[in-house]
Amino acid sequence: MGRAAHPLPRSGAEARRSGVNRPRLGVAKLSAAPRPARYDAGELAADRLIHLAGLVLGGAGTLALLGIAARSDAPGVFLASLIYSASLLAMLGSSAR
Repeated sequence: MGRAAHPLPRSGAEARRSGVNRPRLGVAKLSAAPRPARYDAGELAADRLIHLAGLVLGGAGTLALLGIAARSDAPGVFLASLIYSASLLAMLGSSAR
C-alpha cells in the first residue's frame, strides 16, 4: 500500500525536494524596526512633574512610616520599614527620566 497523497510535504526534506514553501510555525517576522516614541515639550514637562510629585509624596510617606515604625516594640519592624522605604525611593527615583 502506498502513502496517501498530502497537499503539503510532511518534512522539511520533502518540501525541499518538491519545491513547496511550507510556512514555519513559531517564527515571527517583523516588517520594520519599531520607532522610538517622540514626545513634545508639554508631555515631557508633565512627565517630570508627575515623577517629582511621586518622589515628594514617597519621601513624605517614607518619613511617616519610619516615624511610626520607630515607636514599635518589635525589633524587625523598623528594619523592614527602612528596607521598604529605601526600595520605594529607589524605584521612584529610577523611573524618572
